[in-house]
Amino acid sequence: MDKFIKVNLAVLVLGLCFLLFYIYQFYEVSQVKHWSRIDAEVTESRTTEYEYMTQGKYTGTSFHKHQDLIFAFTYEISGHQYLSRYFYWIGKSPLDVVSEYPVGFHFRAYYNPNNPSEAAVDSGFASNFFWVISIILFLVGLIGLKQSAT
Repeated sequence: MDKFIKVNLAVLVLGLCFLLFYIYQFYEVSQVKHWSRIDAEVTESRTTEYEYMTQGKYTGTSFHKHQDLIFAFTYEISGHQYLSRYFYWIGKSPLDVVSEYPVGFHFRAYYNPNNPSEAAVDSGFASNFFWVISIILFLVGLIGLKQSAT
């Protein structure tokens, strides 16, 4: 198999993987939007930061900082209290979430009426980034394979 064909096939498969991820993300978001709403309270809202190092033959050594969100909220349904850590926050930094949702903040959460232990702060959105990237990669791979076949 020609090296050009292998590269185009890899790009095509990568595009399909991004497309499947987008479809899954879109499905999850569409499900949350149909859940019921309930009053909830933020019980934990902070960030944790760590630093890591990468080394490359041509890029040298570099240090990177990464922040993770530590978040939880509680809500009550039929006298039973639940805790959730689920948050759709694509496009928001952990620091933005902490400032918008401080500990003690009350808001309307989404919860799954079929499984009340599932809840989310926000219904989120399906990122257009994956849609655009998947289409571009898929088309580049497809066009490349077609050109290599001729």
